[in-house]
Amino acid sequence: MTACYILQSFCYFGYSIFAAESHFNDSCNQKGDKTDKEMRIDMFIGYRQHSREDWDIVDWAMEITDVYKFRNKPISSLSGGQRQRVWIAMALAQKTNILLLDEPTTYLDIRYQIEMLELIRKLNRELGMTIVMVLHDINQAVYYSDEIIGMQGGKITVAGDTDRVVNSDILYEIFHVHLDILETERAKFVVTVRNGGSA
Repeated sequence: MTACYILQSFCYFGYSIFAAESHFNDSCNQKGDKTDKEMRIDMFIGYRQHSREDWDIVDWAMEITDVYKFRNKPISSLSGGQRQRVWIAMALAQKTNILLLDEPTTYLDIRYQIEMLELIRKLNRELGMTIVMVLHDINQAVYYSDEIIGMQGGKITVAGDTDRVVNSDILYEIFHVHLDILETERAKFVVTVRNGGSA
């Protein structure tokens, strides 16, 4: 089981939590149900769940994502980072073994970005879930991923572990800019400023 990051050189407009909320609200309005902003967290995560077994899984999903303490609150009372956790809990409640995450740290400040990525790594390491995610922060991708896919013009140009993929030549091939790589005992990091002041 791996956590994989897709490295892209083009602008990617993600399916953010706000877009997802809008879609959910439209669906609820059509059915006459409460929208997510009015709905309690536990009811939102357990939307359309029926059996006792289903609700046991909802409770587990809220516990693992650390939103159980918010279960009686409406969605509108949560911060952006807390809402992202709720959406992941909703996905886990579907009993999936694979998570496809499109920019899960979008709109979050750095603290909540780190918390979100640590949660994702926990799901991968402790629960054996396969995680595929798109990120814009290359250093977060390097640090939290097992494998990276590099793309240019919509086509895969390189794939492999971070040691193989993250080097100056490959980064130049993808992004057309010279970038330095720093190595520490824990990880590689990309210096995201232009190397030498020239392309």
